[in-house]
Amino acid sequence: MLTDEAKKIAGITVEIKVRAGENDKIFGSVTSGHIAEKLQEIGHEIDRKRVLLSEPIKSLGIFAVSVRLASGIEPEVKVWVTGLEEEVTTVVEEEDFKPETDDDDAESYHDAED
Repeated sequence: MLTDEAKKIAGITVEIKVRAGENDKIFGSVTSGHIAEKLQEIGHEIDRKRVLLSEPIKSLGIFAVSVRLASGIEPEVKVWVTGLEEEVTTVVEEEDFKPETDDDDAESYHDAED
């Protein structure tokens, strides 16, 4: 039974999206708790203490992480740590920008220039 579970887990890849800065350094870290949570989301009841992570992950990348199901049964899962998508911002071109003005103010401004 555990070997069947090990075979299922061994083929799994989970993705954890995090905020990242320069040089692919992430803000905070990815812990065994985060990985266990992702595994639980896809139907594998794995306690965080069973996720064998020697130290928290602190950069973007792909990591092989073992999960101890029982003594000697430790399948590996792939953990993809990826950056969050950048927020989309609208860039306003200068020519498209028209300040709000009162028509009366605009006329008096043009009259003052003449």
